Amino acid sequence: MQLCIDAGNTSITFGFFEGGRLVRKTSLPTAAYRKFRLAQRVERIIYASVVPRLDAYFAGYFRKADFIRLTYRQLKNITIGLQKKSEIGIDRLVNAAGAAEFHGAPAIIIDLGTATTFCVLDKNRVYQGGLICPGINLTRLVLHEKTAKLPLIELKHKPSRLIGQSTVAAMQSGIYYGYAALLNGVSEALRREIPGARVIATGGYAELLAQDMRADIVDPDLTLKSLYFIGVNL
Repeated sequence: MQLCIDAGNTSITFGFFEGGRLVRKTSLPTAAYRKFRLAQRVERIIYASVVPRLDAYFAGYFRKADFIRLTYRQLKNITIGLQKKSEIGIDRLVNAAGAAEFHGAPAIIIDLGTATTFCVLDKNRVYQGGLICPGINLTRLVLHEKTAKLPLIELKHKPSRLIGQSTVAAMQSGIYYGYAALLNGVSEALRREIPGARVIATGGYAELLAQDMRADIVDPDLTLKSLYFIGVNL
């Protein structure tokens, strides 16, 4: 059994792999990271984090185990075509490495997490950079926190109508259809820049938006599968 940990700003996702297959997936709010407990034996831990305060904690928790914290230096199947390699979110690079392996290049990888990111991999598997936008979760929080009367909404399903007939429905429709338009608009612009690129969507909101997002592939577990692929090839 191998454990892959994707530590993000909102949640930490744990993927358990056995025989090359993802057999179990769990998550924990990032703010509650100290509540993590591992109840089974694992042979190796592959860890990637965009939250620096978590690194020492998990390194200490797994101090007696085969614990590998990934950096850009360990990604062998892609080339990073940017000068400041260390400032690129490791989650973005991990996704690019996995996309190249599982889905081929060129590729446009959209990760719908706390931030919505677009990453571009050219036909030679060179990571060219991308775009970073506020994510759906940030948007719903800011709408509530920075206005006097708008509530904190949930968005778990596609709104049944484009035109919301209540404040909550209008907010849900605005976020859902607004993000679908954002994703499709940016994707089409990137396709013109990178001819032949396939759009691969992943992250917590990928399945929610799948039917209105013009993605070629929706792979919600891309990050975990990519971590496993990188780990077994180190």
